[in-house]
Amino acid sequence: MAYIFGIDVSKWQGDFNFQRAAQEGVQFAILRGAYSTGKDARFDSHYTAAGAAGLHRGVYQYCMATTTDAARQEAEFLYNTVLKGRQFDLPVYLDVEDNTLRALGKRRLTDVVKAWCTYLEEREFWVGIYSSTSFFRSNLYDEELQPYAHWVAQWARQCDYTPLSLLGMWQFGGETNLLRSNIVAGVVCDQDYMIADYPNKIRAAGKNGYAVSGGSGAEGYLAGTNIGRAADTLVRYTREYTGTNKYGFEVGIDRNGIALSNPIYGVGNMKKPSGGYVLSGHGTAGAWLYGHVRENYKVRIENNRVIATEGIWRTVNGVNTGRGTDQLILYNRGRSTGTNPYGFEVGVGADGRAFERPVYGQGNMVIPAGGFVLSGHGTAGTWLYGKVSSGTRISFDPATEVISIG
Repeated sequence: MAYIFGIDVSKWQGDFNFQRAAQEGVQFAILRGAYSTGKDARFDSHYTAAGAAGLHRGVYQYCMATTTDAARQEAEFLYNTVLKGRQFDLPVYLDVEDNTLRALGKRRLTDVVKAWCTYLEEREFWVGIYSSTSFFRSNLYDEELQPYAHWVAQWARQCDYTPLSLLGMWQFGGETNLLRSNIVAGVVCDQDYMIADYPNKIRAAGKNGYAVSGGSGAEGYLAGTNIGRAADTLVRYTREYTGTNKYGFEVGIDRNGIALSNPIYGVGNMKKPSGGYVLSGHGTAGAWLYGHVRENYKVRIENNRVIATEGIWRTVNGVNTGRGTDQLILYNRGRSTGTNPYGFEVGVGADGRAFERPVYGQGNMVIPAGGFVLSGHGTAGTWLYGKVSSGTRISFDPATEVISIG
């Protein structure tokens, strides 16, 4: 795993000497673009000077938004005053650390962050979040932020953020620096290691002002996000409805990256799943989508290409809650489910295996010690009956509320 040395700077570093920094081994700089809706006074000169020194460039915005509307306003300000017309081969980050944000609570603050990210993703930017290891753990539902780049601050000899696969950038020191001198180019500044190969990924994906490179929709490559779907193209939609015509295949991907159905042809204008997105393909791209993405597969986007993993995953509709129409609920607390007889239920033991095929028409199933019960109504019940037999292995991840079968 390569660690590339770099820095992050703002107006507080003054007329920073990027040429000297490059001579001292700095290979990238993340520049503060704005403090909320105020542009950093040194951004323009820093952007030009860092580029002239041959450094990779990223940008961050210090967050003060306390509502989703305010988050979108901050993102819009950054887009109009800092991002538009420029190129960055490192991510565009939201700096989430201010003490005023802690009082929002995890749910509200996570929604604020997602609103900011969504606004800029819709404009083809590779976005991420900066915060400390403890802040990610204590103040955000970080499992919901996994689609975004992570820049983690931990001034220590090593970073213990998990999962390690999300750690693309590590700020290892500032005024306190346990790994090297805290001075670069004669100035105290924050210092970082880049772990992910962002420059190649961002250029290949056509993000942050770069032209799209890579293959066609017939090979699973995206033409863009929230753009018009042209002939033989594959498009991702994160807005409420796709706005497409019926001449293509579309599939909803939920908040955990799980396909909610097989791709559907001939309907169009699909509604986005809550917290997820829709993939829409026309012509050869639609044929690729139908041939590679199936219901319950896991789907991710890597280097602008859609990658589907075969398997059976599903996000349950709730845990220990009432079971509504067409819902799949997991019960692992109390004596029994408390459900009515109008659904299928199956008990799963502590060994992770189903006791029997799902049973219809009984309800109120006893919850096994150390295990759980899956209870499905309507279409969810039919799905459960079709996927589970006696002895089927079923696991549950409480952090994401995802079950895995087989």
